[in-house]
This record gives sequence, C-alpha cells and structure tokens, in this order.
Amino acid sequence: MRTVLYSLTAVACVSLVPVAAASQSDANVSAKAKADEEVVCRYEVESNSRLGRRRVCRTRAEWTANTDATQRSLQQRGGSN
Repeated sequence: MRTVLYSLTAVACVSLVPVAAASQSDANVSAKAKADEEVVCRYEVESNSRLGRRRVCRTRAEWTANTDATQRSLQQRGGSN
C-alpha cells in the first residue's frame, strides 16, 4: 500500500513540473506586456519655442517603435548607426 502511495505521489509531482514552468513563462509574458503598456514621459527639445522643451508621454512600446523607426530612417539616408 505504501509503495502505491509513494508511486502516485511521485507521478503527481513529476506531472506538475511542466505546468509550473508554463505558468511561470506566462507570468513573464504578462509582466513584459504590462511593462510595454507603462506610460513614460520625457522632455523633447522644441526649437520653435521660447521655453525650449515640451513634455511628451507615450507607452514604452510606442517609444520603442518611435526609436526603431528613427534608426531605420537614418540608416536609409546613409546616417550613422
């Protein structure tokens, strides 16, 4: 009886390991999605203003997309990396 109980316990523990790993990776994806949705505000220089700068707020994903687009545009024009 004890052998059967130990065997069932071992099988249950082994079968739960992939579920725990999957839920942890889901948590990492969820944390990444939340980080991308976080709003970040920065100051940008405004050349036509007497004050010289303005506050711009975007999500992290929008800032990343904007930076990537700017880098691609510079590379297409033959600018620096």
